[in-house]
Amino acid sequence: MAKMIPESLTYYNFTESEKLVFDSLRTLGENFTVFYSVPWQKKTNLGNFRFNGECDFIIEHKDKGFISLEVKGGKDIKIENNIWYLYFSERERLDSDEYLENTNQFIRRLRQSPLAQSRDSMYFFVDHFKEKYGRDFSGLFGHAACFPNFRIKDDLGPEAPKQIIIDASGMINIEKRINEIFTYYEHDRKGRYIDKDHYDFINIIRLRRHYSITKGSLIRNRSDIFESINHTQDLYLEMIGEYKDALITGGAGTGKTFCAIKKTKQLASQGKRVLFICFNKNLAEHIKVNYFYNIHNVDCYNFHEFIKLSIGLDFYKKIFLESNNRFNGLLNQLQNSLERLPKFDAIIVDEGQDFEEEWFKCLSLFAKDVQNKIFYVFYDKNQDIFQGNISRILKLFNYPPFHLIENLRNCSEIQKWVVEKTGFGHDVMPNKIEGVEPIIFEVKSFEQVSSVLSSLFDSLIKNELIENHQLIILSDRKLENSILKENRRVGNYRIIDSIIVCDPNPANIRFATVQSFKGLESDVVIYLQHDNIEQGNNNMLKYVAYTRARFILYIFKCFIS
Repeated sequence: MAKMIPESLTYYNFTESEKLVFDSLRTLGENFTVFYSVPWQKKTNLGNFRFNGECDFIIEHKDKGFISLEVKGGKDIKIENNIWYLYFSERERLDSDEYLENTNQFIRRLRQSPLAQSRDSMYFFVDHFKEKYGRDFSGLFGHAACFPNFRIKDDLGPEAPKQIIIDASGMINIEKRINEIFTYYEHDRKGRYIDKDHYDFINIIRLRRHYSITKGSLIRNRSDIFESINHTQDLYLEMIGEYKDALITGGAGTGKTFCAIKKTKQLASQGKRVLFICFNKNLAEHIKVNYFYNIHNVDCYNFHEFIKLSIGLDFYKKIFLESNNRFNGLLNQLQNSLERLPKFDAIIVDEGQDFEEEWFKCLSLFAKDVQNKIFYVFYDKNQDIFQGNISRILKLFNYPPFHLIENLRNCSEIQKWVVEKTGFGHDVMPNKIEGVEPIIFEVKSFEQVSSVLSSLFDSLIKNELIENHQLIILSDRKLENSILKENRRVGNYRIIDSIIVCDPNPANIRFATVQSFKGLESDVVIYLQHDNIEQGNNNMLKYVAYTRARFILYIFKCFIS
């Protein structure tokens, strides 16, 4: 069986004829990789105007090369004065199709012939390969058209010989027809398809599709792919709704924070006063602004800010500094101030792995009714980068944890790669969005990283039209200690030490440490990984960093003193 990308058309806007061909191409041998719906953009001579195209199918064979295939439905075809027309039934027609009363059919004039469409796609990818890798594509390449619903007896013109057309009869043994098309192009384009070109070509087609997924232009609606999982999580929360105390665990991207937000809103809608609390200040601010802004009976804070407001700045500084940032002695201070503490019907904790055991005891003092309080904790043992003590936290609850296992965030290739490289996340099921493995660069100086980043930003923002709020630079060091410390400018771009872009200028690129971005996510992540003896092999920190990326992950291994 061929490798199909995507594996299913469930979340795509496909036609009946495309679905028919997709299912038929799936039967090709294991040496084939088939890509459905590959968009492309090409600059023209008219300045910034871009010509947008799409290839219905790219059919790649690891020992031969590739064929671009355009698919057309309908019941028949005619060509007059080099203009192509397709005939459709009532069921298949578009509103713009013309009705032919004498045949009880609808006719559609095509803006371009299917062979011209597939030819333009073919040349784009050949040129794109050379532009990206600096060498010619070594394999065979050709274009073809497929009309799966009717037979074609003769050539359709000098540029449309029957040898490169698949009709209804060719669908019976489509692998035979695909191989015949490869053979047809051997006369003009002989050469040995080297393994490196095979892997590089697969990679650029994956990236091309993935850029479009990131922009939301390929999948019908990116959120659709998560709808069934979200529904499952709603049922999950309903199932455990009778539990007043509950631990919910799951790997990165399994939707712990979204479940915590849903539970908070659910309780607030019942008239309860709810405290939503987490460790990361940036995460708390993000959730407060985007989810709880108009809900008056929800208080949302990170732990440190909440304690500061509860006991006052002077006591906060004293306890915080004397306990080496761990808040030892906080419980006694709160117990002496019980009457002044705000009270809540329910307390929802996110990032529970970062909380000390005593902090949970402290939070219990904020319950209106200690015996009947609602207390939910969401955590991931694989993200315990601040070295809390999860085993002792588990003993505070009467029930074992409930598990979230489906990934809502990362494309499948990123998740599989992260599991392989870090050893974390084995218990998480990948989602159905296919993607591309992380791309790794090795840099040794600011000049080198600046050059690569500048080219990368140009590619993402100018060529692929990714918006700057969709990408972020993460680092295991603060900006002033990172490989970017010498200069906040990278080519034409300015590095902003913030997770929020206040200025919509596309030349501003966000920067944050991994620790400050915990619990958050971005469509595109560029991770600066400073490998040195002092830091060591911190797979847990890498796990957190890598799993912030929804769709595309670039890793810069920075070898500096």
